[in-house]
Amino acid sequence: MRIFDPDVPGWFGWFSLLGIAWIYIVQFKLYKTVNELYRQEGIKEPLTVWWVFVAGLNLIVSWRQIHCLSLFWAKKQGIEVKDNFAESIPFLSANA
Repeated sequence: MRIFDPDVPGWFGWFSLLGIAWIYIVQFKLYKTVNELYRQEGIKEPLTVWWVFVAGLNLIVSWRQIHCLSLFWAKKQGIEVKDNFAESIPFLSANA
């Protein structure tokens, strides 16, 4: 941002880097939580760790994490979930 606007202070770049690191840390913690829940129930873990580290896949990885977590809790409550959007994208809904 400093390249495009010289009025942006130099410390802002470090602040932005801290935000990016925070996003990766939270995604990794969510990855571990979702997989642990599935493991405790004896179900195959749906998430693969290397997805978290591929730049540009953050949005898709987040969707998959949330989708798998919501499916887990729906199954625990005995609710049948039909998600046409996720089912049309195998990467999102398939149990890897």
